Amino acid sequence: MRADVRPMKEHSARWLPAVAGLAVAAVTGLAVRAFLVEPTSVEVTRHDLPLPGLPSAWRGARVVHLSDLHYGDPRSDRLLTWMVRTVNDLAPDLILITGDYVVRKSGEVDACARYLAELRSRRGIVGVLGDHDFVFRTRQVISGLPERIERAGVRLLRNARTELPGGLRIAGVEPGTHMIRRSDLDAALGDEPAAPHLLLSHSPDILPKAVERGVPAVLAGHTHGGQVVVPLYGPPVTHLKLPKEYASGWSEMRGTRMYTCRGLASHYSLRFLCRPEIAVFTLRDG
Repeated sequence: MRADVRPMKEHSARWLPAVAGLAVAAVTGLAVRAFLVEPTSVEVTRHDLPLPGLPSAWRGARVVHLSDLHYGDPRSDRLLTWMVRTVNDLAPDLILITGDYVVRKSGEVDACARYLAELRSRRGIVGVLGDHDFVFRTRQVISGLPERIERAGVRLLRNARTELPGGLRIAGVEPGTHMIRRSDLDAALGDEPAAPHLLLSHSPDILPKAVERGVPAVLAGHTHGGQVVVPLYGPPVTHLKLPKEYASGWSEMRGTRMYTCRGLASHYSLRFLCRPEIAVFTLRDG
């Protein structure tokens, strides 16, 4: 019996280097995908967006949703160069941006603004600020950022609303995240009797308040979709109060629909099963 045991052990031992090699290759492959491939593999997603009472002038309009540009990341120039070319080729009627223009430094603002100034849209660009557009230590907006972003052609809604030519009503709130708590939906909506067709918010956590005020649709960002998605589980980290199901794509709460864009940039240049995104919507009356 002892003579039979030894060959079995030796046989198993001969496989150990091969198994270890396969494990190392698998880990290396996943790392290459997560750090080198996915962060620059931007997905352009396309959706219909039905809005109750949509004015006839906006029916069929093409709207591009950008979020989390984070200029200052290592891949920023490459990504934003590609983003400008791609968005302009889409020939949008409107561009909407849900914040985080820079990583967090004032020196990043001018470069980001130069890319924004190259975007082309038939009916303008409207956006809100994200929490990275504020100084975390002081909770104040980065000096000069709103002015520079607006000079680049982005109309910022800071707890405010606007009506575009043709009757499309858009409201936008300041960021309401763990780090920056400046959102004020009541101020954004004001006393106007008609709800906006669209609400822009950096954080999806605005959704319950949007439901209370009867807002039909919300566009948000902030989460990067979680950046890392575990198969059969989803994103372990979303930085939201809401459940992880609200961290990416379409969600709904008591009649209010929301789309959370996975954004363009990636913290630590990391993405896994969660590609960066540019979302394109065709507006419908519905």
